[in-house]
Amino acid sequence: MSEQQQQITSTTTTSVVTTFVQQDQHVDANTNKNTQLITCRLCQSKILKPQTATFVSSTETIPDVATGTRQYDEWWVVNDMFQFENIGFTRLSAEQAQIMQGRFMCCADCEHEPIGFVKSGNQYYVAARMLGYK
Repeated sequence: MSEQQQQITSTTTTSVVTTFVQQDQHVDANTNKNTQLITCRLCQSKILKPQTATFVSSTETIPDVATGTRQYDEWWVVNDMFQFENIGFTRLSAEQAQIMQGRFMCCADCEHEPIGFVKSGNQYYVAARMLGYK
């Protein structure tokens, strides 16, 4: 690791956010799909229609505006980007790219913060805590 990478890593903090999805309210017990409309928590723009995303428990990290990076352990996963109603894709800054790699997703309307990431080219993970539900 270069000196610059060590410096960036030492100034980046990671916090873990857990247990947001209420299984009985947000997840269909038979299909493990979302039961409600998923929206941007900030501007209320539609992100995913009901029954389009699968709930997954997995600890993953995405960039965070306030803390550098943040880990989440509850995700909605979609295997086709055309399932999204409204999503934008972002790239990392040069400094962030030295710490993590990948493409990240944000609300296409407000573009306020990363809400998910692309994994393995065709799996789209959206952090359950970063979303609203209707």
